Amino acid sequence: MQSSRNKNVLRIPATCKKMGIGRNTLYALVKADKYPKPIRFSEKSVGFLEYELDDRIDAKAAERK
Repeated sequence: MQSSRNKNVLRIPATCKKMGIGRNTLYALVKADKYPKPIRFSEKSVGFLEYELDDRIDAKAAERK
């Protein structure tokens, strides 16, 4: 675990908005191991670490160079 990184947690709607994808697409990408796994806080509450999503954006941006 990275101690120097911001550990903000984004819930599903905020994650979808940040990444520009829908909920079904998000879960399909998670299932295909193309996105980080969500953190489960309770039976009905999950979220994603924002820095892991930022890393995903950086990786996709680097691919286009």
